Amino acid sequence: MTDKVIVEDEKLKLGRLLTGTLSHQLTSSLISINLMANFLEKHFRHMDFHNESVLSQEDANKVSNTPHLMIEQIKEINRHLDLIQQHYAIIDRDHYPLSILSAETCVNATLESYTVFQKHRDRLDWDEKNEFTFLGNETLVHCVLASLLDNALSAINKRGDGKIILRLQYKDDKPVICLTNTGGGLTEKNHEYLFDPFYTNDRHRVGMGLFFCKKAMDAMEGKISCQSSVDRVIFILEFSDGKNYG
Repeated sequence: MTDKVIVEDEKLKLGRLLTGTLSHQLTSSLISINLMANFLEKHFRHMDFHNESVLSQEDANKVSNTPHLMIEQIKEINRHLDLIQQHYAIIDRDHYPLSILSAETCVNATLESYTVFQKHRDRLDWDEKNEFTFLGNETLVHCVLASLLDNALSAINKRGDGKIILRLQYKDDKPVICLTNTGGGLTEKNHEYLFDPFYTNDRHRVGMGLFFCKKAMDAMEGKISCQSSVDRVIFILEFSDGKNYG
C-alpha cells in the first residue's frame, strides 16, 4: 500500500467519524427546530397578521409563511445528511446487492426526491427516450445522480444561466446516462484531480461528492468519466447491461 493510499484511507476514516458525530448532533438540533416550527405553524393558522397595523402586507405574508419555510429547509438539510451518510457507507461495504433496474425509473425517482430541484425544473432538459435496463443498486444510483445534479445546479447558479441536460444513450453497446451542465467548463487542473477525495475549488464544499460517485460506480461494475469544453461539462455514467447477471 503506497503512502498516498494510506493517507487517503486515514482521511476517509476520520471523515466518517466526524460525519457520524456531526450528523447525530445536527439531527438532534433539527428535531427540536422542527417541533418549534410545527408549533408556530399550528398557532399561526389562527392569527390574522394582515389586520395588524404594525405589519405591512409583505411582512405579514413573510411571517405567516416562515414556519412552512423552516420545515422545508429542515427536510432539505436532512436529505443532505442522509446523502453524506450513504456516501461514507460506500467505503466500508464490499458488496451492494445488484439487480436489474430501469434507467427512466431511477432518474425520475431521484428528480422527485431531490426537493430543492423542484424550484429549478425549468433549467432541466430531460428526455426519457431510449429507455434501457442496467445492472445496479438503487441506493447507489440515487447517490450518484443526486451528487451530479447538485454540482450541476451549483455551476449554473454561479454563472447565472445554463441548462442541465439528461439523456439515456448507448456508448459502444454499453448503456449510459449522460448529465450535461452548460455552466462553464473545467480548468485542466480541476479535470485532472476531479475524482480525488477532498479536492475542491469551492470553499463551501468538502470535495467528496465525485470521489464517492466513482466509488459507487465501481461497486456497480460501471464507471464514471467526464468531458469538458469551454461552456459545458458532461458526466457519463456507464453501466453493465446485466445480460450475464444471475
